[in-house]
Amino acid sequence: MFRKQSFHILILFILLFSIGKSNAFSKNQLKRIKYNQEAEKIEGKGELSIYYVDSMGSQLPQQKERILYKLNDENNNRYEVAFLDSIEIPQEKSIVNYSGYLYKNRLYITDLQIVNNKNTYITSNVESDAIGNKKLLAVKVADSTKEIPTFGISDEDIKLKYKKSKNSLINFYKDNSKGKFNLKVKIYNDVLEIPNFCSNPNNYSPFHNDTYYDAIEYLDYKYPDLENFDYVSFILPDNQDCMNEGVLGIATLGKDSIAINNKEFNLGIHFLQSFENTMRFRYTLFHEFAHNIGIQHDNANVCGRKILSEDYRCRNLIYGGAHSIMGHARSLAHINVANKKKLNWLDEDEAVVYKDDSFSDIVDIQPVSSKVTGYKMIEVKRDNYTSLIIEKRAPIGFDGISSGLEGYKSNGILIYFEDYYKASSILMDKSTKDRRKLMNIEDHKGYYDYEHTLKMHNRALIRTSFYDHVEDIKIVPIFPNIRKDGSARIIISKNTDPEDFDLEILADNLTIAAYANAKKSVSELKLGQEYKFRVQFKDERLTKNMKSNLVRKKLQKIIETKTLSLEIDADNDGWYEQESSLNKFMNSYITENKLPKFRLVDKYGFNYQIENLNFSLE
Repeated sequence: MFRKQSFHILILFILLFSIGKSNAFSKNQLKRIKYNQEAEKIEGKGELSIYYVDSMGSQLPQQKERILYKLNDENNNRYEVAFLDSIEIPQEKSIVNYSGYLYKNRLYITDLQIVNNKNTYITSNVESDAIGNKKLLAVKVADSTKEIPTFGISDEDIKLKYKKSKNSLINFYKDNSKGKFNLKVKIYNDVLEIPNFCSNPNNYSPFHNDTYYDAIEYLDYKYPDLENFDYVSFILPDNQDCMNEGVLGIATLGKDSIAINNKEFNLGIHFLQSFENTMRFRYTLFHEFAHNIGIQHDNANVCGRKILSEDYRCRNLIYGGAHSIMGHARSLAHINVANKKKLNWLDEDEAVVYKDDSFSDIVDIQPVSSKVTGYKMIEVKRDNYTSLIIEKRAPIGFDGISSGLEGYKSNGILIYFEDYYKASSILMDKSTKDRRKLMNIEDHKGYYDYEHTLKMHNRALIRTSFYDHVEDIKIVPIFPNIRKDGSARIIISKNTDPEDFDLEILADNLTIAAYANAKKSVSELKLGQEYKFRVQFKDERLTKNMKSNLVRKKLQKIIETKTLSLEIDADNDGWYEQESSLNKFMNSYITENKLPKFRLVDKYGFNYQIENLNFSLE
């Protein structure tokens, strides 16, 4: 009996060590937990809080993610939590009923029911907390029992990054919310010194060891006005090992409820390493504060088309949302539009939603960071709980400020897969390739890959077309990059063919009309006849390049429709074929205002020649 029990204890130790600080455990691991006499079966009700840990690997600026879950029960006991791997883990602060096993002050939950979610505005019209005037207190904190603290960032740089510069925290969120969310920052001048604050031998962060309670308690004593603040930003010294090596920052997801000194605080809290690299400090500050207002990471799809099927439980590329401050962006990029909608930062006339089972439409969309009025978000409903979210990025405002990486001036259409029950946005890419084997990962495994995260920046920009084969949704950008205001025009269809659109519509009454004895449509052109063409543009927003592209598309349409090849004699020096001809023709039109003659040739060699080409720009 003794040997059997000892064996089970040994296996339990090995398995719990293998779980480490993972958030999930298997049924086999659960069996081992039950064998241990120290494991106590418990059940009850409590508040589940979530903390995001953002860390950096050995090769800068590689980053890794970890999510910490803690539960406060009805007796105010506080436990770190792991979940049976079959449980759908809540992604926001929640009141829950639970049952499971308590072992070494860690709660292994085997059954979970959500009573209510803190951030109910994720799936409803309830107003978010990130609206109106809010106050943040920034303070440097250190361990009074250790060496004299040093901070990589200067006091002056702290002021600049929080509130005193054009690219400060205050202005970033004011710009993101279009003035709907106004942050006032107070900087505590002294270092808040706390005994043994960074002295835990297994210190991962102040949230893991709950020493952040000490920080709030000391801060309340030193700064009696703490009750009037909504957020606290703690800056840690760079020489006291207050967080594990590589941790950049850690933050509450939303606000945390804290009872100290007979007071109730409801605060969004984050801790930051005090980098000498001020750009990294600023990016981390903007990122961690977004967690405080309820925003999760922007991840990317690595499963190809499989994510669009009903069984899409494939893991995401962490930080792969490479065009947002919540991913690995190359600029101080705006929060994505799906999250802006959840925060009620979009006006009603800035979002359009397509719910019909069958439709076709053409719509203009403005960049996320633009101050120009118009649609900033296009949502196409797939089913009862998933959507495709479309946004436009252009190097305007904060989206045009480098985060330190090259190629930060992104310009193009982005598409997110949105699951309203998971409260997450997953950035799609233009390919349908399943990359999990390439990355050597399996389903349900959290994954980070620095190389593929950087590549996702370009892969995600939809410049030609995107097709959802499950719901038969087609998204075709027409002018993704060339409009002066950064806007784009998109064809969207569901269960219809976008090719049914007459290309004349694409430029607000662009027409290419063919004439013989009477006006004929493009489809009625016949071989062996000469035609005069008239091109009309009635959209004042079109540039010469845009007009050029439209005519090019129209000519290509003629070629594809009638299975003809195009030949042009631009300078009376012979006929040139196909693509080079199109380019030469359009180049002549734009730069020299020449009107070259061209002909269409079928596969049998018959041709008709058009010499009288007249452009009427009306």
